[in-house]
Amino acid sequence: MHKTGKSTSANLQSLMSVFEEMANTSQSVTELQNRMAEVENNSSNSPYKGWMLLKKAAEHMGYSASALRQIVKHPTKPMPEGKVWKQDGPNTTMLIHLAALGEHL
Repeated sequence: MHKTGKSTSANLQSLMSVFEEMANTSQSVTELQNRMAEVENNSSNSPYKGWMLLKKAAEHMGYSASALRQIVKHPTKPMPEGKVWKQDGPNTTMLIHLAALGEHL
């Protein structure tokens, strides 16, 4: 029985290590998405074209980030995903396309 306890402890440590690696990978992906959005935004001739982070888009539009998120993901009138907004999954960075957003407001 004593061996089972050591084995379980080793398995838990291994599992915790995997979870830590997953969290680090998720954070790295989010950082890369943020950098990509900034590059796409900076390459645009106007600050009102192209994809940008939700927070920056909200600032340009005069909304809070929370309010703009609610507008684009409205339960009864959602804006087109992939055209106005995009997000890789829950709890990941949301990007807004300002030109498309303006067309749908």
